[in-house]
Amino acid sequence: MEEVENIVDTEITNPEVKEQEVAPDDDLQAPVFNRIQVADVVKREKQKAYEKGRLAAMQELQAQQQQQQDAPQQASSLGGMAQLSQADIERMIQEQATRATQEHIQSQLAELKQQQMVNSFVQKMQVAEQQYPGLEQELNQLNYNDPRIHSFIGMVNDMENTGDIMKEVLDNPHKLSQILSDIQDQPYLAQKNLQKLSASIKQNMAAKAEEAQARDPYSQLKPSPTAGMDNGSMSVSDFRKMFKG
Repeated sequence: MEEVENIVDTEITNPEVKEQEVAPDDDLQAPVFNRIQVADVVKREKQKAYEKGRLAAMQELQAQQQQQQDAPQQASSLGGMAQLSQADIERMIQEQATRATQEHIQSQLAELKQQQMVNSFVQKMQVAEQQYPGLEQELNQLNYNDPRIHSFIGMVNDMENTGDIMKEVLDNPHKLSQILSDIQDQPYLAQKNLQKLSASIKQNMAAKAEEAQARDPYSQLKPSPTAGMDNGSMSVSDFRKMFKG
């Protein structure tokens, strides 16, 4: 998140965001959640966040004014506002605006990251459905109101064999239950055990492939009957709604 801090630390008293410099081509090819996307979120949301912070600061000033008006010793002052200089007012607005901007941008980036994760996971499940027909139907039965499922999908999505892992845990619910329990009580163990499960699945599949090739040396030359097919039964938008619960 270093990029966020660098951008947010720019002069907040002027809410207009300068045009971002054109990034080199490698930024456009960078993995999910790259600097270009971060800058785009900042540019789009900074003015909105600044106005939110400015409003909060003005409300705070009004509350202080009311307190001063209610205090007997301040009854003769002009609404209490004489107690605050213009510099004090500007400082309060800037502090509130900076804080609101940071919070708002962090929220937007977190939402962007989740959307990208969901898109990636759905694409992997569409491919896995070709190898494991019925997998998507099983996925629809998961309880996406459970925050542990959100964490689990995020962890599985980082694995190389995401589809194989989902097939394994859906066929063996006790494995999924154990991982979900670890996510809640021991997140480190959940990650470690998931990595072990991933490695075990890879090893078993490799052993089966070697055995099949030994029986039929030409088996790997046969094209898959489902290669290149995509029934599109899983909708990214529908899954995102389920994922949000």
